[in-house]
Amino acid sequence: MLILFSAKNYRSIRTEQELSLVASPYYAGKKASESDRKNRERQTIDRALPGLSGKTYLRSVAIYGANGSGKSNIAHAMAAMQQIVEGSASYLPANHIPYDPFALDAKSKRSPTEYFIAFYWGDRRYEYEFSHDDTRIVYEQLSSFPKGQRRVLYRRSTNSQNHTEVDGSKYLPVSDTIVSMLNPNVLLLSFLYAHPGLRGYEEIENAGKFFQDGLIVLDRVWDRWREFPVSGEVLDGTMGSEYQRALIQKMMRDSDVGIRSARVVRKRSKGQDPRGDSGDSSADNNEAIMKTVVLDHRGAEGESEINLANESLGTMQVFSLSSFIGEALERDATLVVDELDASMHPILAQEIVEMFERPDLKDRSAQLVFTAHQTYLMSGGTLERDQIWLTDKGTDGGTVLYPLSDYSPRKGEPIAQGYLLGRYAGVPVLPENFGISPAASGDGDSSE
Repeated sequence: MLILFSAKNYRSIRTEQELSLVASPYYAGKKASESDRKNRERQTIDRALPGLSGKTYLRSVAIYGANGSGKSNIAHAMAAMQQIVEGSASYLPANHIPYDPFALDAKSKRSPTEYFIAFYWGDRRYEYEFSHDDTRIVYEQLSSFPKGQRRVLYRRSTNSQNHTEVDGSKYLPVSDTIVSMLNPNVLLLSFLYAHPGLRGYEEIENAGKFFQDGLIVLDRVWDRWREFPVSGEVLDGTMGSEYQRALIQKMMRDSDVGIRSARVVRKRSKGQDPRGDSGDSSADNNEAIMKTVVLDHRGAEGESEINLANESLGTMQVFSLSSFIGEALERDATLVVDELDASMHPILAQEIVEMFERPDLKDRSAQLVFTAHQTYLMSGGTLERDQIWLTDKGTDGGTVLYPLSDYSPRKGEPIAQGYLLGRYAGVPVLPENFGISPAASGDGDSSE
């Protein structure tokens, strides 16, 4: 379960920007109506965490903002952090760390990128942070909270001579031998998680598993439009679970009254798959087995099959997301989706959000964090004020991230209308003559 994430000096994020999934105490007082209480219970996870008594946590959070304001970079930053944690153990000394600092001032280009994340996984609460440039980890610290008090498991830094220094603890001793094996570009968490036999491994095991199993970040839209996306692999049985396959079928049937089922069709073809992502190689005369997702439709005159590539973008979007939604619900993971509502009807997007808030998931902790443009989700009680976050550009050109609750909108206030009118910022400010050349609008110099 994700509690908090922050990033600094990453792409459009110049200063530290923080996304919190700790719920605000709305409707907790005696004046709250019964319907408000029930709606809030549906939107939150009530779980007692060590040192955080009385807190509840949001099941879903939406990030809105103008194009170019940096809302997608919140998802990208989570993906970049996860990529380094999962991949740095295999870095060679000459490998560069993915590094994409704020580009609009010279100091930021020379400064480290910083990440911080607080989460709960495997009955343990952790806080983890690190900073890096393109060649080295500058700082790293992992803490746990077994009884509510902070327990610093280790602290790693780079000294003035550019040498790595690690301060372990009695719970997680880090020997000089381990430090000597640690390349400057490798996270200690990644190294330790890749070596289960090391002393103190049980202290970091669940932290490593969170990045592997508890955080699913979809920040690359291209996967959704491929002819054979990840959901096709799950449907084909090469990955995923029966629960995920059943959910794919259910979502496809429910999203379009004409769809009866989804399936994978295999065809033999000479030569290599030109797309490179939907074929199984065969040793028989360079023959490939082409895999295609088809949807079986029922019409007035019978049934027919339609290739996924010939479906609407909205149908492709639902299919591509379905296996990841199933994975998050099954594992109690946090799913992060950039542009959840792309090409999707707003009612369908609302239903996907509410999948994470079903009454039967009351004792579970799956979460959905997403960026969106459709204001429909702001209405009707789907999202409360602290579940709506906004991005805007600061005077320095950097992203500013803040919750709608900062504006303290009144109960019953038309949030969607206020947002579109710019009451809470987070919308583009366009000139009246947008897209019209000066000459055409009469503002230009017409003299020769």
